[in-house]
Amino acid sequence: MGLEMPMCSFVSLTSLLQKLPLNKAPGPDCISAEHLLYADESLCFFLSKLFNMCIVHGYIPNSCLNTCKNKNGNMSDTLYYRPVAVATVVSKLLEHFILSSISPFLGSTDDRFGFEAGHRTDQCTFLLKQTVSYFATHGSSLHAMFLDAPKACNQVLHMKLFEKLIQTKVPMCFMRLLKHWYKEQTTQIK
Repeated sequence: MGLEMPMCSFVSLTSLLQKLPLNKAPGPDCISAEHLLYADESLCFFLSKLFNMCIVHGYIPNSCLNTCKNKNGNMSDTLYYRPVAVATVVSKLLEHFILSSISPFLGSTDDRFGFEAGHRTDQCTFLLKQTVSYFATHGSSLHAMFLDAPKACNQVLHMKLFEKLIQTKVPMCFMRLLKHWYKEQTTQIK
């Protein structure tokens, strides 16, 4: 049950590095994706060694655990905190490696629209419009309710998420690493 330990190779890391988005704000360490992309290729060798040590030991260095959140508007009102955190580019690269390693274990459904390769939220909008049009054309009443859950991300039951990942047989080395990541992560407010 999830005893395999996929290792990060120089080749896989070089490939993942090409997928990092460019021209993005650097993280709290002031390193951008361009720094890694245009660095000497030996950097990929050392990063792959670091990532393999993280996987084996289930530990991530503190410098990779720090994120920043931007604050707009009234500084005393928690509603103004943006839910998007800016992480270090090294941790983003590690996230890409983890995702590429565990994605074969993760399933999906045809009715999922956003955050899925080959799907966009405009497909969901199209489906909604088609459904409303169908009922309006056939003279039926249609009642709809829309829920705005701006703090839904803060309400995720992480232990439940980990249980689901274990059920899909995600390798335990990644489970240990993710658990450490969620438990030890820190955030700065800018």
